[in-house]
Amino acid sequence: NMGNNYMAQALQSAYTIMKDEHDAHQGQPGVVILVTDGMANGPPPEIDDRFLWKPFQMDEIRIVTLNIGYDIDSRMKTLVSETGGKAFISSDCAGGSGDAFQYSSQTFFSSDVGDNAIEDMVTSQETVL
Repeated sequence: NMGNNYMAQALQSAYTIMKDEHDAHQGQPGVVILVTDGMANGPPPEIDDRFLWKPFQMDEIRIVTLNIGYDIDSRMKTLVSETGGKAFISSDCAGGSGDAFQYSSQTFFSSDVGDNAIEDMVTSQETVL
């Protein structure tokens, strides 16, 4: 167990940012992407508390979660379903190791990322006029 997280507080901050964007763009819906271990074990409010998810729902701001871990708890399922989002669970950290973020931080990333990789990428040999 990696300890408590501040998921609800992060979501409240994300809503404040997204609400400003939502209002500035005349009600365009939005998406918040939450990267997590899938377990909501932080201080109150709970992430399935209507007080937390209802503003997202009212402004059509979906919450999509990327769960780097072995499971997703029922509160996370409520948060995602009530906001019209989705939850994606990593299968690479299966088995309940509890060290999902440790694993992620030690994963090898190629140096061919970003602009360097795009410059070398061939997507098509066809010329379209």
